[in-house]
Amino acid sequence: MHKLIATVLVLIFMLLCEMAEAGSLFRAAVRSTTRSAERQAERTVQIERAFVRDAVRDAATPAKATQSVRRVQRYTSAAQAQRELSEGIAPGSHMTPNVARGRGINSTTASQRYGLTEKPERVLTVEIPSGTNVRTNKAMGGSPGRGELTATERIPASAVKSVRPVAQESYRPLNQ
Repeated sequence: MHKLIATVLVLIFMLLCEMAEAGSLFRAAVRSTTRSAERQAERTVQIERAFVRDAVRDAATPAKATQSVRRVQRYTSAAQAQRELSEGIAPGSHMTPNVARGRGINSTTASQRYGLTEKPERVLTVEIPSGTNVRTNKAMGGSPGRGELTATERIPASAVKSVRPVAQESYRPLNQ
């Protein structure tokens, strides 16, 4: 079985080499695809390293108990928001350090500001109970100086006060 697979792979490789010799257009397409795959793999490694650095930094940061109820926000996917409404927010989950006044930000701004790997679909407003141990850090991969909170214990589902959709990018004509 292994010989058959190896033989098929060699034949495919030989065919690709013949096609690559046939024209520069195919070579350019293969080169572009290869570069794209390399860049994607590099981005994946960078994201994984950032997650590891973030986890190590969070573990090293001392947790402090909140002195009073603290209102924060948590940007997440729609499915994760549903889970957190029923099960609560897991320890180590990242949240904003406060709730900003005014109109909420859109998904692109939230991703950039807080260093999120995916555009969020929902924003939860959470009231962290007083006495809950939280860590305060800078948002890794986000805007310079932007803070974040992580709780060291599960936050109950009853602490989630509201859930709303995050505004997606909207089209605005340039001349209006």
